[in-house]
Amino acid sequence: MSGSKPNLYDNANIKSNSQTSASQGKTGRVGMLRIATKTKLTPEEAIEKALKFFGPEGYKLTITGQTDTSAGFEGGGGTVAITACAENGKTDVELFSREWDYQVKEFIRLVR
Repeated sequence: MSGSKPNLYDNANIKSNSQTSASQGKTGRVGMLRIATKTKLTPEEAIEKALKFFGPEGYKLTITGQTDTSAGFEGGGGTVAITACAENGKTDVELFSREWDYQVKEFIRLVR
C-alpha cells in the first residue's frame, strides 16, 4: 500500500459486510454489526465522544480516519466506523463494528 488507508465508509464495502454480529455462517466468518440511534448531540459532538470512547483515551483503538461527521478505528482484530448526520434538529448516529459489538452498543447507550 502506498501510504493510503482503506476507506471504512465505502458503501460497497459496508453493504457487502452488512450481516448481524452474532451471525456466524458455516465458514466460521463473523459478520458486521450495524446499529443506529438519534441523539441531541451535534454530529461534531458525537464524533468527539467516539474519539474519546474508542481512541487513545478510551479503548485505545487506532484512529484510521476522521472528519467532522465520521471516524474509523481499528485494533484488537476488529474495526469500528461511525458516521453522524444532522437531521430535523437531531443527529443520526450510525456505527459499524467487527469484533467490538459490545463496546459499540455501550457507546450507543452513552449518546442516546
